[in-house]
Amino acid sequence: MKKILLGLFLSASMIACTSKTETKTEIIKDNSKNQELFDRNVASFNKAIDAFVAEDPEVFASFFADSVKWCGPEKKLLTEYSTKAEMVQALKMYFSLYDNHKLDAQFYSGINYSTNKEDLTTYGDNPNNIRILGNWYHKHTASGKDVSSKWFAIIRFNSDGKIYLFNDFFDVTGLLKQHEQ
Repeated sequence: MKKILLGLFLSASMIACTSKTETKTEIIKDNSKNQELFDRNVASFNKAIDAFVAEDPEVFASFFADSVKWCGPEKKLLTEYSTKAEMVQALKMYFSLYDNHKLDAQFYSGINYSTNKEDLTTYGDNPNNIRILGNWYHKHTASGKDVSSKWFAIIRFNSDGKIYLFNDFFDVTGLLKQHEQ
């Protein structure tokens, strides 16, 4: 009797493990398209960063939709936006102040929890919504001083692979103080 019960228990355990493995494989397979899209979006943004490093505002801007809404660090609220043309003008001004740009960043997508249920529906497992956390390093052109800043961005890609929303956060005042000292 013990052998029969042990055999039944082992069989049930093997079936349970097999079911979990199949479910896990199924989930990974379902997410592979999202992973591919996320990887494509990250690669696209990294090319935009390459253009930033090369101080080429036109190529940088080519990764953004013409209707992009840019919320730069000087904006007081997340509902205040600038146009693509204003973003390019800001880049040109930035490039006149700083050289030797380098970004060390990590990319994240999707959310599992939110205090806003709409966020979970809209952004939950969406590889077109990416958060970036990193550190920027530059050299102040006039003084030659090395400067750095923490940086956080939220970018959203449209179905054409272009960024249509760009929330850009860093401490402008802290950056300016570094080359004034």
